[in-house]
Amino acid sequence: MPARPAVSIVLATYDRPALLRRALASIRAQTFPDWELIVIADGPPRAETLEAVAAAAAEDHRIRPVRFARNAGSPARRCNQAMALARADWVAFQDDDDLWYPGALQALLAGARADPAPDLVYGAAHLMDARTGAHVHERFGLPFDRDALERRNLFCNNAVLVARDALDAVGGYDESEVLRAFFDWDLWRRIAARGRVRRILDLLGEVWAFQPDSVGANAVIDEAGMRAHVAARGPLPLQGYWSRRPSVLFLTDRHPAALSLWRVDLLVDALRRAGSRWTVDRADATAPGLAARLAAADVVVLYRFQRKLPGLQDRRRAGLRVLYDLDDDLLAPEVGLSAAEREAVRAHLAEADAVSVSTPRLAAALDRPEAFVRPNGVPLALLDEVDRLPRPERRRFTVGWLAGPDPRDPEELVLAFARSLARRLPGAAFVWFGKSDGFEVGLRAIAGLSVLRRPYFPIAGLGEWYAALRREALDAIVAPLVEGSIDEARSPLKLIDSGALRVPLVVSPVGAYREAVRDGENALLADGPESLAAAVARLAGDAALADRLAAGARQDVRERFRIERIADRFVLDLDEALAGRPVVP
Repeated sequence: MPARPAVSIVLATYDRPALLRRALASIRAQTFPDWELIVIADGPPRAETLEAVAAAAAEDHRIRPVRFARNAGSPARRCNQAMALARADWVAFQDDDDLWYPGALQALLAGARADPAPDLVYGAAHLMDARTGAHVHERFGLPFDRDALERRNLFCNNAVLVARDALDAVGGYDESEVLRAFFDWDLWRRIAARGRVRRILDLLGEVWAFQPDSVGANAVIDEAGMRAHVAARGPLPLQGYWSRRPSVLFLTDRHPAALSLWRVDLLVDALRRAGSRWTVDRADATAPGLAARLAAADVVVLYRFQRKLPGLQDRRRAGLRVLYDLDDDLLAPEVGLSAAEREAVRAHLAEADAVSVSTPRLAAALDRPEAFVRPNGVPLALLDEVDRLPRPERRRFTVGWLAGPDPRDPEELVLAFARSLARRLPGAAFVWFGKSDGFEVGLRAIAGLSVLRRPYFPIAGLGEWYAALRREALDAIVAPLVEGSIDEARSPLKLIDSGALRVPLVVSPVGAYREAVRDGENALLADGPESLAAAVARLAGDAALADRLAAGARQDVRERFRIERIADRFVLDLDEALAGRPVVP
């Protein structure tokens, strides 16, 4: 990600795509360019809303989208979550139905950088009638007076710039129900009560206030309840929250890099690059000095732990939060865990403060209804690197099977597919990466098929893995999966690989692939060896289809499986775990 921006813009949207596009356009039209925008789509968002955000993010790297499947019923909470992702020293605010004029951010920053340094800068905005389009109030942004601010709002939400330190000192937004329609005014008055406020005379934009928003039409105002709540309120839970640098420790259990890369190393690297307030560490349980590293952590992420970890319970009693992370169904019979290992997995699932998994199907299989899905992903920069890798020319159609270090696909299924492929595409090449005892003999006995075996190697990084695949000049990737608990739970990694490599994928409709694949758009679904071979032969005869599938898979990687987006969402999950609240998918 780029260096820390000068301004972080916070925008929470609730399924108003037409208004959202208008707001996004006004942000992207700013004459001051050094900003980031955190867009939180409160749920359940319609496809049109997600498409609007995705399209803007694809065109502008400064836009960082996060979505939630369920509605929080609290814009204040969503904005606090967005501020947890903000990296800048100054935070600006935008609603999905409001607009900025092109010089808004530049004017606010000029006011913020004048001496003496303020805690809050505000300008003026037109208040508009959303029904008629008429002006309700020209240039609203009244002269600052602390006593007047105690009685009424003097600022427009989208005409304010706040210092991150000031947000931290007062604890951000109050998420209380009684303040849900006035949470912004309440924040301004708390900042003004302790800090310096500067008014600028610039006209910055328009406020439209379309209803209903994410909490419905806010027609009922409990003024007495608001004043009683404010009078009785102590320090907010988030006071001091943004100045703290909590620590998360990712802990693996005797896992080599090749196995933990997708779930641990890529995410750790992305979190470090993101510049969030979290400090990130990674260790193996066998490493020396583990007790000291556990003692320094606020949250520990246990990746696929299959045994009890000494000292973990003591640290939990001292306040350590535990997040248990799964990428396969470890309790499936195919895994072959011992009785003690199964007991340890069940204990981790039952005792963890939060559980993350790789697919919705795995989440549904757990007895933890609040388990959240963290997909695997790849860095966006790697996609450009892959495109620059040399791809040797081949005269024969080449199919790749990425079996991996522990292939569970039945050999007879793959052999049947290979036989059918040889009949349909005589002279085709079949390349596989993986271990499989005695499998090569059966493949080499198939007439009309050129067999190329590549030993699976420990992956030092995705770049090395993709460079090795690129050298094979694959024309298609096949994933011959079978029904069963492991394949049902697996992440659709082959779809991510195919998108990164721009190689079309043919896959069995099993598990996460059934949900991730749009047949004919980002891959082809084919059930059984004959169907798989027929789909591959179809690709060999239809270059336009192959190109379309490759492009669709690449777009999926950019929009759904980029590690930067996953890292942003994971920061919010860490914040939830640290606060002791259940994570909200």
